[in-house]
Amino acid sequence: DSLSEGMSGYIVFDKTPFYAEGGGETGDTGKVSSKLASGSITDTKKTADGKYYHFVTVTEGKFSIGEKATLEVCEETRMAVSRNHSVTHLLHKSLKNRLGDSVGQAGSLVTPERMRFDFTSDNALTIDDLKAVEAEVNKYIMASLPVSWEVMPIEEAKKLGATAMFGDKYGDKVRVVRMGDYSMELCGGCHVKNTSQIGLFKILSESGVAAGVRRIEAVTAMAVLDELYNYQNLAQATSEILKCAPSDISKKAQSIMAELKDVNSKCESMSAKLATSGADDILKNSKEINGVTVMTGMANGAGIDGLRALGDSLKEKFDCALIALCDAGGDKVTFVTMATDDAVKKGVHAGKIIKEMAAVCGGGGGGRPDSAQAGGKDKSKAQDALNLVYTLL
Repeated sequence: DSLSEGMSGYIVFDKTPFYAEGGGETGDTGKVSSKLASGSITDTKKTADGKYYHFVTVTEGKFSIGEKATLEVCEETRMAVSRNHSVTHLLHKSLKNRLGDSVGQAGSLVTPERMRFDFTSDNALTIDDLKAVEAEVNKYIMASLPVSWEVMPIEEAKKLGATAMFGDKYGDKVRVVRMGDYSMELCGGCHVKNTSQIGLFKILSESGVAAGVRRIEAVTAMAVLDELYNYQNLAQATSEILKCAPSDISKKAQSIMAELKDVNSKCESMSAKLATSGADDILKNSKEINGVTVMTGMANGAGIDGLRALGDSLKEKFDCALIALCDAGGDKVTFVTMATDDAVKKGVHAGKIIKEMAAVCGGGGGGRPDSAQAGGKDKSKAQDALNLVYTLL
């Protein structure tokens, strides 16, 4: 029956200027006061039976049933929400103009900070599409179109060509929101009085959320400047790291990527040469078991490509052979096994053998009878894994 200082709950009034959450738009916030108490309204929701629930945190005194109260909507928040709501109408129209009348609204979220608009489309928007849509929206923001609304019979609204949200149920009377001669939609939410009040519009992202449904997230007014400042700060920080002007970041990044590609190519070539240089030692220590020449060896730093190159060079020298190689020079152990066709015919299976080897080092892997690769965690057991190969044939 009452809410005292420090408590949070909801209050229902006989009438209210607050807009309740609905149609994707967040509810109003603001203040409430009486002779005996004051509090902040953090949200407003509407029940199915039409009651407006004002969620209140009491800052002073106590609110009781039956007393009179004064409600004050936070105009700054209301205006921010209105900007982001009105721009969804401009965006909807712009998308239809760009992609065709088959585009329809599939949902939305309007908050003071940003807006989210879901729409039907089978394809992602191209960069050119996004630029064109964004430019058209900003064109009609700067055109200072008057925004008006009126309640009329739904049949009259349909005759006028007002856009409705597919799947929504409407009563006999509907509210039609017009933005000059550019946009006309059925809508019950809060809006600016002139499109110029939106200020500026910037798309942040476009993505898919379901089959045939795309999503655009965007900001308006001062939030656009905030995004711009964030990009400027990022560009400045990046340019300092790359030691170049912000305007040269792309050019500098391309140069660095080209250098890295060249270095990686040289490293891979060097690793392969280092790996194959150890082939003679591996050949000297080869053993023949049941008619199969078995060769094992360690090639630290070779990497997976180096191990394969070494394995291929050894494999070429024998008709019936099994090669098991290991690189334990990094953070983990890497294994490669290879078997010639004749060895496979004798029942040798490189994939099964490497699985046993990897298990010794706490890892796993597998592959085909003639070729396999695996990894392990315990580098101290790498040599034990290689020694195991001789017992598996």
